[in-house]
Amino acid sequence: MVRNCGQYPQGSPAPDAVLQLMSCKCARICKLPACVCLENQLKCTDVCKLQTCTNQRSEDEDEVAVELDESDPDDEEN
Repeated sequence: MVRNCGQYPQGSPAPDAVLQLMSCKCARICKLPACVCLENQLKCTDVCKLQTCTNQRSEDEDEVAVELDESDPDDEEN
């Protein structure tokens, strides 16, 4: 049997709880290669050192993320 080894899953690279644990230590500006968030193609979070960078989620993105979390089919019981 041949499996689809070349296909990558859609959506987040990890659960939101895990992504919240990742944080960068940027002091003045978030940029490669110092920012581990950018390096991993993620947005900076509240636990990152620099709270005013341009790599943070906008309020619109936060609202969409909450809506998606609330409609997660994995949370529904059969």
